[in-house]
Amino acid sequence: MGLMRQAMQWAARVRVLSAPGVTLLALAYGWALWKMPDLMHLADPKDRHNARMLVVSVAGGLFVALTLLYTARGYQLAHRGQVTDRFSNALEALSTDHSDQRLGAVYALQHVARDSRPHRTEVFDVLEAFLRRNTFGGTSPDVQAALQAILRPPTWARPLNLPKAELSGAVLHHANLADANLPGASLAKASLTWANMARAGLTGASLPGADLTGADLHRANLTGANMTSASLIRADLTWADLTDVDLTWADLIGAVLRRATLTRATLAQADLNRAELPGATLTGATLTEASLIRTDLTWAALGGANLSRANLTHADLTDADLTRANLTNADLTGADLTGANLTRANLTDADLTGADLTDADLTGAQGVTSKQLREAGKTAGLIGFTA
Repeated sequence: MGLMRQAMQWAARVRVLSAPGVTLLALAYGWALWKMPDLMHLADPKDRHNARMLVVSVAGGLFVALTLLYTARGYQLAHRGQVTDRFSNALEALSTDHSDQRLGAVYALQHVARDSRPHRTEVFDVLEAFLRRNTFGGTSPDVQAALQAILRPPTWARPLNLPKAELSGAVLHHANLADANLPGASLAKASLTWANMARAGLTGASLPGADLTGADLHRANLTGANMTSASLIRADLTWADLTDVDLTWADLIGAVLRRATLTRATLAQADLNRAELPGATLTGATLTEASLIRTDLTWAALGGANLSRANLTHADLTDADLTRANLTNADLTGADLTGANLTRANLTDADLTGADLTDADLTGAQGVTSKQLREAGKTAGLIGFTA
């Protein structure tokens, strides 16, 4: 309504100001018709007539141009007024208790953002605020629509900022959450397959049962997050911070965790088959009964980690640091432990059948028997073992 009044006031001002302007233009027009032939030094009546016709043509063109300018300005202000009215009405509907009205408001705001570039930042802010105060969960149609609108925009100015947001069960396939700030957010059983969550802040977030298959989480901060039973199949967690994260029963088959930090992380009974963890830090991590078949753990830091009853069949632990690691009853059949540091590690009842212990350091290791080493595939250069 404010812009509509502005348009009317502008038109009124134009009418007031145009009175003397029209008078001056009329005088100038008459003077030009009278004087133009003389200014052009024309004596022939036909030439003088043509000169006056030129003045008429130019004046007509100027009149049309001014008319179009006036009309365009009025239309622009009227259109802005309509968009503002739509924005205000949607804002009001978004705060109702009726989900269908909220859903309609979200769609209306989407149209406003599409039709008016200057309103896009405001629409983003409104939808973000709506999601922050949301208590309906991520499966509510209006919440889902708001998420779709805000994560698949034409262009937004900044990353999403939704600390402690309630988004449980949300469907966010291929969503763009890069650099998003979601500390403490609830994304339990959310579907985030192939989502872009690079550098996202998810400290203390709740993601039990979430589907993050193929998601890009490189350099994401997941410190203290709850990811029990989450699916991270083929997810990219390169350089991600997973300190103190709970990944109990999580599925990380084929996941990439190069240089990731998993200090004190809980991965009990997690499936890490064929996962890539070269150079990863798992100091003090719990991997009891975890499956790490053919997992790449080269140069990984596993000092003090609990790998009791873990399945490390054909795992690559070349140059890994397993100082004081608990490997009791672990299955290391065919594992490559070339150059691994097993100082003071506990290998009681560990299965080393066919394992490669070339240049491995067993100084102070517990539970190692001659039988275990006989069953191992290679022991050349073995350090620190006395039968």
